[in-house]
Amino acid sequence: MSDLSQTELDIMLGSSGPLNLPGINLASLDFKSKGLTKANLESANLSGAHLEGVDLREANLRDAYLVRTLLVGADLSGVKLDWADMAEADLSQAILAGGSMAGVSLKRATLFETDLRDTNLRKAKLNNAILRKAIFAGANLRDADLRYAILTEVDFQDTDMMGATLRQADLSGARFERAYLENVDFQDTNLRDVSFQDAVLVGAKFQGAEVTYEQLSRAWALNGAILPGGEEHD
Repeated sequence: MSDLSQTELDIMLGSSGPLNLPGINLASLDFKSKGLTKANLESANLSGAHLEGVDLREANLRDAYLVRTLLVGADLSGVKLDWADMAEADLSQAILAGGSMAGVSLKRATLFETDLRDTNLRKAKLNNAILRKAIFAGANLRDADLRYAILTEVDFQDTDMMGATLRQADLSGARFERAYLENVDFQDTNLRDVSFQDAVLVGAKFQGAEVTYEQLSRAWALNGAILPGGEEHD
């Protein structure tokens, strides 16, 4: 992997046309809030880089290394981040709506008030992440791992989360209206004040969860769900 200095990057940022730096080492460099629309940074090393407020719309960051990268307030609408490693990154108040993030690792990342509407997060790893007030409405979270995550007041309306695991997550105040939650693992989760209005909870697991039967009764379907007391809903 070739290295790029800050001076070399500054020169490239001042030129016209999309940035094309696949597989380049850009660790800890400062992108100075420049526009990087449609940039090609596939497999690049951006660990610890400063990308706060940067315009990365429709950029290609597939398989990139973004561990502890600062992306606060960045616009990543339509971005390609499939299989990227973003552990411990800060994406607070960033926009990732409509992006492709299948298999992305966001372990221990911070996504406070982050917009992830209509994003593909299938098989994403979000365990131990801080996602307070994030917006996932319409997103694909099938088979995603959200164990131990902080998901208070998160918007999961109209999401597809079939097979996802949220074991021991804090979901207090979250909204799952019309969400598809077949076989989701809610075991030992905090579900205080969570709305399941018209959600599909077929085969979902709630053993040890802090949730009331009144909350669950508002779901569209509960067939085969394992209720907090361990009994199966018929």
